[in-house]
Amino acid sequence: MSNKKLRRAGLSKDITERLAVNNVFTCKDFLSKNNLELLKLLGLGYYSLQNVVKTCCKACVPESITALELLARRKSKNFFETTLPDLDKVLHGGIPMGTVTE
Repeated sequence: MSNKKLRRAGLSKDITERLAVNNVFTCKDFLSKNNLELLKLLGLGYYSLQNVVKTCCKACVPESITALELLARRKSKNFFETTLPDLDKVLHGGIPMGTVTE
């Protein structure tokens, strides 16, 4: 069950099983180990290990998004209009619904 967390990151079944034997179940557990520890645990070469580390890192990083994509998302949302027309104009329609605003 815990292997799925690393599997979702795109790591092979063989690698996740080797890590599970050593109580490494998540990307956080994996990335908290140094390269020497990981080389011992996995029995891989250095460059193969670096590919595994990159794969795990990519799974932890949120997907990047362009400003144009953000603008398109903003246009498709509904807005809660305030009672202040100037504020609504500055906010491009009001406060976006479905978001947390301070």
